[in-house]
Amino acid sequence: MSFPYGGKRVKQILELVHSDVFEPMKVPSLGESMYYVSFIDDFSRNTWIYFLKKKSEVIDKFKEFKAQVETKQRRR
Repeated sequence: MSFPYGGKRVKQILELVHSDVFEPMKVPSLGESMYYVSFIDDFSRNTWIYFLKKKSEVIDKFKEFKAQVETKQRRR
């Protein structure tokens, strides 16, 4: 059964961002990362993936993601 439509949509980029941190991988990536975090902008539906060596890097990656999106928006 699907979720009911709430009827509310965001009106701009970064107004609502969905995120998830994925559990440690059994085998590290080539860059020795054990985790990854995803950020999905609800307005644009664009998805970004960042690889992490430690879970504690999530906030830094979010700041990097936010700065990247804001810079791209200013160029438009």
